[in-house]
Amino acid sequence: MYFFNYTLIERLPKLLGTTKTELIGKLGVNFVLYNKWQTGDITCEKLVHLCNVTRISLSHFLTATSHPEESKLAADYVVPKEEWRDVIWKPEVIGTLFGDGSLTGLTKTAAAEKLDLYSYQAFDSWAASSSAARMNKVVEMLNAFHIDASLLFEDPNVPIPLPAWGTEDNHIS
Repeated sequence: MYFFNYTLIERLPKLLGTTKTELIGKLGVNFVLYNKWQTGDITCEKLVHLCNVTRISLSHFLTATSHPEESKLAADYVVPKEEWRDVIWKPEVIGTLFGDGSLTGLTKTAAAEKLDLYSYQAFDSWAASSSAARMNKVVEMLNAFHIDASLLFEDPNVPIPLPAWGTEDNHIS
């Protein structure tokens, strides 16, 4: 299974040797929004922005273990500036996951019901707007349908992990 390591967001100011005020200034957000992120309530777009501003790979936030090892050293997370390559969020791929001729073979309605979404149109909204999808629902979608996260995110810095789903479970990559 995939897990979202939102506790790393809470640890960032101390880890990066800065204050929360300075960090949210660099990120261009306010305290209320940053505090929501610390509970896991963050859009995919904002998470990618966070990765790119801090130069921390997405693989430290999107993990294949529920309790990832925590380091106290920024060097264990932060990629040197000259080596960093931007993380990319590809929301348009969500439009190819469900429906006729889709990668999963499921209808949008069936997928929406499985994820307890308000409407099958949520997938269209996620695909059309880079700021619509929230990490909690995307992680739920990845796990429910065994979808490789590297379809939706590109991180040339550190490979995004692939969970060890059971051998009887196929995954989509």
